[in-house]
Amino acid sequence: MRIWSWLLAAVCSIHGACSGFQLSSSGPAGAVDTVCRLISEEPPRDLLSAGAAVRLAAVLEDAGLNDVAAVGRYCWAVGERGVVCDSGDGGETWRTRALPFDCRLTSVCFLTNRRGWIAGIRSGADGSGRGVLLATEDGGESWQVPGAAELSLPGILQLQFFGSDEAIAVTLPAAEHQGATLFRTVDGGVVWEPLRSDRADAVWLAAGFNGVDEGVLGGFRQGLGC
Repeated sequence: MRIWSWLLAAVCSIHGACSGFQLSSSGPAGAVDTVCRLISEEPPRDLLSAGAAVRLAAVLEDAGLNDVAAVGRYCWAVGERGVVCDSGDGGETWRTRALPFDCRLTSVCFLTNRRGWIAGIRSGADGSGRGVLLATEDGGESWQVPGAAELSLPGILQLQFFGSDEAIAVTLPAAEHQGATLFRTVDGGVVWEPLRSDRADAVWLAAGFNGVDEGVLGGFRQGLGC
């Protein structure tokens, strides 16, 4: 794969961590329900309970958006707090909902008005974790982990599918792959393999691909220039 890249800026260090998740079980003990449906808001909690603010409808409506995709008059946008917005009239009106778990969604990709993917980061209590990747076959009414297995990628910054099977993911550095930040799948997102680039020490903030064999990346290099 040929990857062209440039560095936009240099910073002292990178903070934060990538995240992972596992959908809660709704079946027999020990079973994992890999399908989730969007919610309009979370039920209220005890005011003294710890954790992030409850994701009420007003909170979801005010969440920042990170990416948008469109197929004809069908549009989707994703963002903070696990928000997923959709429109069926070219963006004239929008419906705002969220995943049943809190996360930061960074990327959305649709091939048709029915088949698409959303991706991002979910932080663990200890600041660690892995990426979030979900697929839909019904325009976003329900979402499922590809292959019904826990995702092995670090936090995903950008995702692009070129068909039902092949895709590129730009991620936070993966320690188990010598800091790799580019991954490719050829089986719809079940298995991901790291890709080499000419800037292994960079964190990518933006990317564009003409196909699985050619793309451009922009970001910053770790550990330089306080």
